Amino acid sequence: MLRLFSLNKDIFVRTLILTLSFAWITRLSAQSGDVILAANAILLQVLSISAFALDGVAVSAETLSGQAAGRRDWPRF
Repeated sequence: MLRLFSLNKDIFVRTLILTLSFAWITRLSAQSGDVILAANAILLQVLSISAFALDGVAVSAETLSGQAAGRRDWPRF
């Protein structure tokens, strides 16, 4: 488990901080009223969709660059 955690610690910390920040924004919004809570919930959904799209692009770029480096195809890399 320690080897697995050391391999994925950066993404784990990023996901943990992102989740805690979403929870904190939701908590602050709930204290501000129903309308603000609803508006911020929509904004957080848009932000989540954007984050998933960017993660997809990042995974794709990592895969293609890893394949090119593995083949030692430096121009494509």
